[in-house]
Amino acid sequence: MIDFVLRSLLILYFGVAIRFVYLRYFKNIKTSYMELLNGIKNPKTPDEELFNRKNEFINNIYAIFLIFIIVLIIGICQKFF
Repeated sequence: MIDFVLRSLLILYFGVAIRFVYLRYFKNIKTSYMELLNGIKNPKTPDEELFNRKNEFINNIYAIFLIFIIVLIIGICQKFF
């Protein structure tokens, strides 16, 4: 079940979008959406492959954090309203 959620494309896109907004507008790092989504296109070394896996993992963590915040907000709204 968790593997399905982490591999879901919708979750990945949410994570990339949040990470892109955070890096581009809050930390002022020049990056592109596609660079964060795809990573290094043709990894030739183990370090580049590791970078791509780490990039995907970080995107998933951002997405799960967003879902957790949304669930928390919905729970608070249901409790008090």
